[in-house]
Amino acid sequence: MFKFTSRKTLLALSVAACLSGQAVANDTAIVLQTNTGNQENLVQLVQTGTATSDNFIIAQQVGSGNETDIQQSGTANEIDTYSGGDANSVLLKQDGSSHLMLVEVEGNNNLVEVNQMGVAQEATALVQGDDNQISIVQDGGLNWTLAEFRGNGNSYEALQDGVFNESAVIGGLGNDNTVAIEQDGFANVGGIVGLRGNNNDIAIQQFGDENVFIARTFSGNNNELNIFQDGSGNEFQINPLNGNDNVVFVDQVGANNLIEAPIGISGDNNTYDFVQAGDDNYIFFASVGSGHDLMISQTGNNNNGEMILVGSANVGTIETTGDNNYAGIGLVGNANNGRISQNGSDNFALLDVAGDRNRLNVNQAGNANEVIVTGESVNNNNVTVNQRNGDLNLVDVLLEGNGNTLNVLQRGSQNWVGGDNAPSFRVAGDNGTVLITQQGSDNLVLGAQGGVDNVLQVVQIGSFNTAIVNQNAPN
Repeated sequence: MFKFTSRKTLLALSVAACLSGQAVANDTAIVLQTNTGNQENLVQLVQTGTATSDNFIIAQQVGSGNETDIQQSGTANEIDTYSGGDANSVLLKQDGSSHLMLVEVEGNNNLVEVNQMGVAQEATALVQGDDNQISIVQDGGLNWTLAEFRGNGNSYEALQDGVFNESAVIGGLGNDNTVAIEQDGFANVGGIVGLRGNNNDIAIQQFGDENVFIARTFSGNNNELNIFQDGSGNEFQINPLNGNDNVVFVDQVGANNLIEAPIGISGDNNTYDFVQAGDDNYIFFASVGSGHDLMISQTGNNNNGEMILVGSANVGTIETTGDNNYAGIGLVGNANNGRISQNGSDNFALLDVAGDRNRLNVNQAGNANEVIVTGESVNNNNVTVNQRNGDLNLVDVLLEGNGNTLNVLQRGSQNWVGGDNAPSFRVAGDNGTVLITQQGSDNLVLGAQGGVDNVLQVVQIGSFNTAIVNQNAPN
């Protein structure tokens, strides 16, 4: 066992030379340095063992301008180091399996680099101060990294290659920080938990199957979160994100992927863009606030996309390309805009509105399209449905309120405009407008418009058309 305590660089270098030249299995090295002046301390430790090695190192520095360089080769190695002061550099490397590493850095302009090669490795980096950098590279399986930082301008980067890897930023606090995590393998987990701050830039890439990324209790303004998952059975969860002017991009490529945000986001003027390419994907998202821009894009078969927007002046868009797609938008509030575009077969769209001055638009191109629009005690809303180049198009409408406008255009065969869970549509209220145009064969319009000062127009072009509408029906 070697133990050295010094304030001088020269003695630290002697320690490093001794350790690098004479290290054997089961060695333990402890170095403590305290700098009360302007000296720049340097510690270098090298331990090399065999398959039965069980090396252990503790290196501690207190002061400014310090540097620690530790390398271990073997199995079951452990590193525990602390640096206190400004402009510190800690460079760590472990080559083998079952490593354990804890790095604590306190001060400004610090740099921490961790390189572990092997399996079942664990690295924890705790940083407090400004302008710190953390870079972690792990190669193998069962790797685990955790970073926690306090301050501004911090940078954290983790690269993991293998299976069952985990990497997370927990309890971060500060502004203008950068987090980059890349995982390649199977059943990897990445997460941002409890991060608070503004102008943070977070990028996550996961390659493989059954990967999961979780963002929880994430708060702040002007943050950007960019997630890319390539594989099958991947999952992204955000629950919740609080703040204003945040941007979130999620891109999933593969089959059976999931995006969930049941209590989603709260704040104003946030932008969310979700993309899924593959089969049997699912998205559910909810937001509370004003001025949000939410976009869901799905390409493939049997996709499901749902969003709920609570607030005002929000824009929600769902675009699907493929077969048997379902898209649903719920608007609660005023002056919101909901858009659904489906290009494929057997598409189904649901729009539910609770509020005033909202605009809803559905565009379906394909076969057997269906749209349901519902709203009770809503005023001055505008609903437009366009179904083209499809057979068996169906529009079910139930709107109650004043000043609402419904515009339906169907181009195809066997078109139908009726009511939600009823044989006829119903638009109730005063000063409403209903415009229905059908181009095709076997068209049918059944419905009722209740109230006063309403306008109703039905245009049918084709064969076997039927229009039965009861205007000024009781509300």
